[in-house]
Amino acid sequence: MTTLLVASEGGHLTELQILARRLDVKEYAWVTFDSAQSRSLLSGQEVYYAPFAGSRDLPGTWHAGSWAHGFLRNHRFDSVISTGASIALAVLPQAARAGAECYFFECSARTSGPSLTGRLLEPFRSIKLFTQYERWANRRWKYHSSIFDGFRSIPLDSTAEPKRVVVTFGLHKGGFRRALERLVQVIPEGTEVLWQIGDTDNSDLGIKSHVSLPAPELTQAMAEADAVITHAGTGSIISALQAGKLPLIIPRRKEFREHIDNHQLLIADELGRRDLIVRAEADSIEWKDVINAASSRVTGIDSVSALAPQPWRPNRGGSTGGQPGSHE
Repeated sequence: MTTLLVASEGGHLTELQILARRLDVKEYAWVTFDSAQSRSLLSGQEVYYAPFAGSRDLPGTWHAGSWAHGFLRNHRFDSVISTGASIALAVLPQAARAGAECYFFECSARTSGPSLTGRLLEPFRSIKLFTQYERWANRRWKYHSSIFDGFRSIPLDSTAEPKRVVVTFGLHKGGFRRALERLVQVIPEGTEVLWQIGDTDNSDLGIKSHVSLPAPELTQAMAEADAVITHAGTGSIISALQAGKLPLIIPRRKEFREHIDNHQLLIADELGRRDLIVRAEADSIEWKDVINAASSRVTGIDSVSALAPQPWRPNRGGSTGGQPGSHE
């Protein structure tokens, strides 16, 4: 059975890669956007690049949908799995109409209800919808175990002063100047810092930074660092957890035009309850927060057998069946 994996860049792509591994998807191809992250993360795999569409970008989504129409006319898939965002809306309804079994897994950032993409997909009854949070599951949205269920933090016996730090603001299109200014102030002179800050302006701050880095390079830097500092984007957080680090996270806020909404506050609340982060606000970060993050390590699992419950889906005959990407 051939599966198409569909996701935007950033956390959506990171989550879908983990999900596909946990669901043991064997034969698959990808549809995503062309970026340094997708090219490095999916190197050597079958990838098709759709025209870019940003968050709540109606013209961009329409353009991507036109591309998807031609793509699906020339390629056949038995199943399609997506974690969002705009590209899911462009591909899933058309794939379902073409006869593919379609599944949308809401991303882990949506802790209290579906995203706009998820709400727009609800009327398409042939698309199976899954949430990572049991508290808002219902007849339409079935509960599936969280991406974060596989991680736990373990305090270290002793912690030295952090000497190597990674700061990453992910791939989000929007500056995070409040956090950057504060971090430049509080990180001691002589600390080795890798700054990956997207399009945040740092021209007057005297630091050497990167707009983006290949995923393997950033992950390796995280693994070798004493501490990781990141915005509350799920892709950056998952990368830190996979590298064994308890990240210090700084949520972006809508009121400062750092994001389109305040979902980063919700994911920070969720991961705080799981003891998987240290949390700080952009205007009040202290060096002790970095030390606290460096005082624990994180372990993780990818085995689907270690996680529960797993997704079910009705087959065309109406009975309950296997997992996305599995043979029935």
